[in-house]
Parts: sequence; structure tokens; C-alpha cells
Amino acid sequence: MVSAFSDQWREVASFRTLIAETNLSFPFVPKPIVTIVIPIHNQLELTVRCLRSIGAHGAGVAYEAIVVDDASELSVFLALQAIPGLRVLRNFKNVGFVHSCNRGALNARGRYILLLNNDTEVTAGWLDALLRVFSQRADAGLVGAKLIYPDGRLQEAGSIVWRDGTAWNFGKHEDPELPFFNYLHEADYCSAACVMLPTALWKQLAGLDTVYAPAYYEDVDLAFRVRAAGYKVYYQPHCVVVHHEGKSNGVDPAASIKQYQVVNQRRFYDRWQPVVTGQFPPAEHFFRARDRSAGRKTILFIDHYVPHVDQDAGSRCLHMYIKVFCDAGFSVKFIGDNFAPHQPYQDLLEEMGVEVLTGNHMANHWRDWLAKNGQYIDYVFLIRAFSSAHWVEPLRNATSAKFLFYGVDLISRTQMRAYREFGDPQYLQNAMTWEEKESFVINRVDVVYYPSHEEVDELRVKFPHRQIEQIPLYAFPPKPSPPLFSAAERHDLLFVGSFAHPPNIDALSWFLDDVFPKILAGIPELRIHIVGRNPPPNLAAMVGPRVIFHGYVPDSELDRLYRACRIAIAPLRVGGGIKGKLLEAFYKGTPAITTEIGIEGIPATDRHCRIVRDLSDFAQATASLYGNPDLLAALSQKAHAMVVEHYSEEALRLALAKGVKELERPKSAAA
Repeated sequence: MVSAFSDQWREVASFRTLIAETNLSFPFVPKPIVTIVIPIHNQLELTVRCLRSIGAHGAGVAYEAIVVDDASELSVFLALQAIPGLRVLRNFKNVGFVHSCNRGALNARGRYILLLNNDTEVTAGWLDALLRVFSQRADAGLVGAKLIYPDGRLQEAGSIVWRDGTAWNFGKHEDPELPFFNYLHEADYCSAACVMLPTALWKQLAGLDTVYAPAYYEDVDLAFRVRAAGYKVYYQPHCVVVHHEGKSNGVDPAASIKQYQVVNQRRFYDRWQPVVTGQFPPAEHFFRARDRSAGRKTILFIDHYVPHVDQDAGSRCLHMYIKVFCDAGFSVKFIGDNFAPHQPYQDLLEEMGVEVLTGNHMANHWRDWLAKNGQYIDYVFLIRAFSSAHWVEPLRNATSAKFLFYGVDLISRTQMRAYREFGDPQYLQNAMTWEEKESFVINRVDVVYYPSHEEVDELRVKFPHRQIEQIPLYAFPPKPSPPLFSAAERHDLLFVGSFAHPPNIDALSWFLDDVFPKILAGIPELRIHIVGRNPPPNLAAMVGPRVIFHGYVPDSELDRLYRACRIAIAPLRVGGGIKGKLLEAFYKGTPAITTEIGIEGIPATDRHCRIVRDLSDFAQATASLYGNPDLLAALSQKAHAMVVEHYSEEALRLALAKGVKELERPKSAAA
């Protein structure tokens, strides 16, 4: 007896030394946002590994950790008590997982309760990812993690409950990096190895139901009760947790407490039979079952690559279009024609609930994916003629979907206009090439969208038997008028544009070479701020005290520049479509000056911005506007009001509804 007691203390001392050497501790937080509840029974080494991972990967919010020691050996309890900041509760009788979780949650001080197995290791960003779902989705009631095995295989990407009450870990033993497992989506349930829910909802539901004690199916039942209370269960793939499954209780259903899987499955089925009979039959319709999309329409977007929302107007508007369908309750899929998983842009779509089908697997197997899943696709939304043409026939063969096409701008028209202006035969050749591509796609789709009414009018004449519709380039959220414009607090000019777009290069080259020197002659202190990635060498060489290249800037810095500069310029001599840079300036309340080509397609007049119709007047017009505070203030207010009226989320929804009947009803009814 004495020897056993001495061995126990030696073990305690050994673990306390380990804890001290690894500097394992948790800060005391009087008002935590999250309470992490970790039930354990012995397995001290696993528990310490779990706690160490939590300490290493922290969070952007305050949290506390509670370990519920379910009658472990005394040495385990004493060792854990030595960890500073860790709250340790001890059960003097072994009561199992369900009762231990409930006890830990009863002592929680956080606004959210997170159940975490002790045989897990969390990874960077895990806790913040779970919380993001609650901050972005008011209907979120429970959120679970992506669970992977220590060898890197997937254990679970959310789980499915079949019609007979059996449960299925979606994606088990697959590659966790495949796109099918990496978008935020609803799930029938998520394993209690790592799930989070609001403390208020936990209390409303009275925690885990003890009828499932000691363990198994309590997490499935909890998810169904969350839905019954009017909330949704979400799987968050950006919370990645390594799970050493079976380390505590084994994996043989006939052994240990695993026997309760069979017993509790029957309990679960008996309770929820009216609900589960509406589920899919076992192992059928995975495409719908994995994300609870039965009864929802599916739309597949295809563009040249994942939209770089902060890089160019085409990407920004596509991001807004996708959001309309997400908000309307569609199941949204996206294929990038280059199959490259551009980051952080892919993550942005995935957190919106979009399944982004990129990567080597999709590049090599997209035809197989279409053959298997084409039956579920209701709409195809193609973007840009050059990246759409080769998709039309494979998609027509694999689906019975309705085809939509968004052309961004009519490039054949732009190139022909450049040929007429400059006479370069290359522009004529480009115009003919683009006209062939655009015509091919337009003649093979059901509805065509372009943002410029001039281009829509031209296409309706050229293609009288096709449905051609105008669509807002952007969809700005409602916003009160900007603060009264104060010229005294603003200085300088601002140019925003992608240098991958040739008309922007031409515009800025002409402005810096021919226009800006004339303006500086009368306003020598004036500077121009230029925002855009990778300007060509001839433009980059012009940097100086009066010409400031900012390169790429995040939206927060771009907002600052809009607020700091007195005038936004769009000195375009060639081009087509709607100019996103002008709409953005109008929305921000920054007065603008542009050309007839620049304002083309926008329902704006001289009441909204300064439109220069003779390019030789651009310098004088800019200088005159710069020195007219009253006119600048008037333009700021009227341009903002025009954009809010014509480029709203509601205007975009109504435009899309001309091709998608499910968008005809109000958004609140569609969600």
C-alpha cells in the first residue's frame, strides 16, 4: 500500500515537472467569452497534450478551460491542479461523458460552451473560426469542427443521419484537403469531440440528455434538439482538430461502453422517428445529404479563377452576385477555370457557404464530378466569354440546368472602338476574335446579363431571339449619406484601377504625360495617389513627390484614401462596361471627374460628377473642380444618392430574378 502510494506521488511529481518545463498555464479571465469543457477519465498524458495545444493556439477572444475529472486516479487530479489558471472539477464517482459535460457546463462563465474531448489536439485559428459562424449567422445554434486523424486522414466533415437512424461521419478516411470537405455548411450533427453552442441555448435545452448516459448519440440528439428550437447546426472546416479517436473508450462496439452505441441508437430513433423518416435512405444522395440541401436549388458559378474581391471590379461584383444566391438559400458551387485555390479569396467564399471546387483533384476529375453530380445542378452561371466557351457543351451534356451568362463588359465593342480611335489593325483583329467568342456563348445560354445599358441595347439588336438583361455591376448595402463634404479637410487626386486592364494603363499614361503637368502649373502642391497592383515599368518610373504609387492596399486603407482625397479621377479614353472605380467613389462620397467613356452605362449626369466631353479640356476641368468647394459638396451628396438607388442589393436581386424565378419573392421569404 505504501509502495503504491509512493508510486502515485512519483507520477504526480513527474507530470508536474513536465508541466513546469512546458510552461503550461492559462490566464485567469473574469468574464470569458468561451468556456472550454474537457471531460476526462485518466489518460493524463493525452489530456496534457490537449491542454498544451489549446495554450499554443490561443484565440482572439478570452476563454477559460474547465477539466472535469471523472473519478480518475488521484495522481491525475493532483497533476492537473498544478496547472495555473486551469479549472479542475472532480467527480468522486465515475458518471461518464454525458454527466461530466453537463457538470462542466453548469460551472461555465462564458457566453459560449465548447465541448472538447481530451484525446484531441487543436490547431491554429480553431476557436476564432467557430466563433465567426455565430457572429456571421444569426441562425447558428451549434457549430462543429473538422476532425482529422493523427495520420492526416479525415475523420469527419460534419455527419449525416440516415432514414433508419444510423449515423455516418461524412468523408471518413478521405483526404481532408478535398474541396467537398472545406466549405461551411449545415450538417445533421457534428461530433461532440468538438462542438460549440451559446450558453443560453445550452441552458434552454438543459444540456446533454442523460437518457444517453454514459455516452453515444447524445451529440446527435443535441443537434436535433437545436434544430427543433429553431436554430441550425453548422460544420466549420476552418476549425481543424486532430482526434485520437478511441483512445479513451476503444473502438469495438461490443467492448466497454461502446456497447451503448447500439442501445442509444435505438433510443434516438424511437424519439426522433417522425423527423428521421424525412432523411435520405442510407448511403444515397450524398450530394444533398451532406449539407442538408434537399429542397434547395443548386447553382454552379464558373469564372476564370476564384474572385479576387479586393483586386478588380469584375471579381468584386461576382462576389456580390454569389452573396445574393447564398442569402436566398441556394446551394452554391464555384469552379475556377484554372482550378487554383487562390487565398485568402477561397476561404472567403467557403465561409459564405460556397463549395469551391479547385485543386489538383478537381482539375483531373471535373468530368467525373459532373457525371456524378450534374443531376443536382439547377442553374449554371458562366462568367466571361473566354473562360466559359469550353464549359458549355460538357455542362449541357451532364445537366438539365438553366444557363445564365454574365459578360462583365462587351470586349469586342471595346476593341472595335479602340480601332476606330487609334487605327491599330491589332485592335480590329482582337475585336473579331472576341466577337466570335461572345457570340458562341450568347447563342448557347438561356439568359445573358451585362451591366451597361448601351451594351445591352446593342446586344438586343444583334441577338433579337436571346434574353438580354441589364444587371447592376455592384450591390451596395444601404447606408446614410456621407458626412458633408469639406474641401478644406481633403487634398490631392486619387486614381484606382487594375493594371491588368489595358484601358487603365492608357488612361493613367495619358493623364500623367499630358494632363497632370498642366494642372500642376496652376496647383503646384497637388499630388496624385495611385492604387493598383503591378503598374507597368513606364508608369512605375514616374513615381516622385507629386506621383505616389500605393500598389495594392487593403479595403481599410482604400477607404482612408477615399476620405482623404478631394477628387477621384477616371480619365478613360478607351474601354467598355461599367467602371467600378466610379461607383465605389460615388458610394464613398468622393467627388469624381471622368470622360464620356468613363461614365458610360451609369445613370449619372453632370449633377453627379464632372463629365469631360472634350479630352483637351480635362486639365482645366480638373483644376476648376478642385477649387470649387460648393460644387464638390453637391456632387458628393447627389452621386451617393444615385448609387444607393440604382446599385442596391434589392436592385441586383430583381435583375437576377429575370432569369431565376426563385429570386422573384422577397429575400426574407426566400431565405
